[in-house]
Amino acid sequence: MPVTSTEALRLLATVHVGRIAYSYRALPGIQAVSHLIDHGDIIIRSHGRPPVISPTRAGTVVLAYESDAIDPETFSGWRVTVTGNADLIRDPDDIARYHLALPAWPISNSTGQLIRLHPGLMSGYHFLGLSGERS
Repeated sequence: MPVTSTEALRLLATVHVGRIAYSYRALPGIQAVSHLIDHGDIIIRSHGRPPVISPTRAGTVVLAYESDAIDPETFSGWRVTVTGNADLIRDPDDIARYHLALPAWPISNSTGQLIRLHPGLMSGYHFLGLSGERS
């Protein structure tokens, strides 16, 4: 069962981990990241290896983000994918606020990157699972 854009953001706000897809050295990369929703944007904290967005890059890039909550026993749950323009968060006040709100990844000594993804295309789906019931 498909979800609306409004419901997609609501679902994303219920979890804090997902996967970001990006290009690194002209090859696709996928990284597990944490996120939060802020005024309709998705704020993402990566672990920084490799960087999702080159720190020297000016302007925006197009990224894809996916998160889900699927019960491994019943296969019920949901999936949301968001594609849109993204940029590094460089404002010191925003950086301080988001570093407090989003935990650092324990696998990295780096603080990673803070990225603001402006949703463009959003899609999602509720999985009915083995019982046929929506979660």
